[in-house]
Amino acid sequence: SSLKEKKTVQSSSIALKNAEKKTEATIKDINIVASIKKARKAMWFEKFLWFISSEGYMVIGGRDAQQNEILVKKYLGKHDVYVHADIHGATSIIVKNKGSDPLPPKTLMEAGCFALCQSSAWNSKIVTSAYWVHASQVSKTAPTGEYLTTGSFMIRGKKNF
Repeated sequence: SSLKEKKTVQSSSIALKNAEKKTEATIKDINIVASIKKARKAMWFEKFLWFISSEGYMVIGGRDAQQNEILVKKYLGKHDVYVHADIHGATSIIVKNKGSDPLPPKTLMEAGCFALCQSSAWNSKIVTSAYWVHASQVSKTAPTGEYLTTGSFMIRGKKNF
């Protein structure tokens, strides 16, 4: 009977050590999951093509026609600038202006280069240029009898190359 008692005590101590190890492993797994959940939330512009210009302005472009539509309709503010490569089907680029001051030429040049690099002209090695207009010049309303497809916009007034 004393032998049986010793074996029982020995088995229970082994079972207790195994339970402690399993609990420690579970706690480590929970801590790993908790640390993974602390990842930052994506910003609104990260679903688009984007960069910060050398002067600190946010430059955002659409990846496809639907995103171009969203960019212009939802995010193009009255002080922002619209940039586009002078070729059909290029991405729409907007430069977010912090105030009502005019944008520096270097930022407009960088946005124009971005528009060209994202257009079909880049891969085709076609020489073309980009233009910029103020937000008030961009419209979705087509002339009478015409229709604008998704991602297409009407530019009214002078284009600045």
